[in-house]
Amino acid sequence: MPAQLDVITATTAEEREFNELRRELPLATSLPAAADLLFRHLRRVIPAASLSLYLPNQERNDLAAVASSGVGASAIEGLSIPIGDRISGWALAHKQTVLNSNAALELGPVARTFSVPLRYALAVPILNGPAAAAIGVITAYASEPFDNDHRRLLESAATLFGASVPTAPGADRIADARTPDTRPPDTRATDPRPTEPRPGEKRAADPKPPDGRPAGDSRIH
Repeated sequence: MPAQLDVITATTAEEREFNELRRELPLATSLPAAADLLFRHLRRVIPAASLSLYLPNQERNDLAAVASSGVGASAIEGLSIPIGDRISGWALAHKQTVLNSNAALELGPVARTFSVPLRYALAVPILNGPAAAAIGVITAYASEPFDNDHRRLLESAATLFGASVPTAPGADRIADARTPDTRPPDTRATDPRPTEPRPGEKRAADPKPPDGRPAGDSRIH
């Protein structure tokens, strides 16, 4: 019976936080304000010591940490990650969640020097539209491993965030990414098929296939 009560209590807490997010996110006055709302509610149901929002910069072909909350926030905010690289960049390029990868692969050795060492990362792409375009990444860092329930909650939050935030002033980068003709910034990571050469041109060498899924190993550089 106590175990059943714990499950009921946890479910009630999740429903409460997400109901509040649904009401509050569309009213956010700016992108940082929306991120702060998201982080505040998520920290009550996910044991994350730090949460960050990454958005792509099409011109530089990278991700920038535009908002961060919790342990190491000042060091993480402004971090730049090549699309397709590390943890958050891989999650965006492949439109897949990364669970319990080594946080140091993204943050470097400083990840373990914070007041709460950040050892694990959970990165979830923000997908939107019929083509499920990846328009950003929400990444949680913690000292202990995440589980599948944490993954489910962060994926639900990313879906809600992507649908709600474009109504907030200053969220034009997400709104622009929702247009139908937007393609993922790193097309080689998402569509490795070679194009047909024009008459008289030589076929370009096939691009190398993307690396395997970074599940806490050293295949992200």
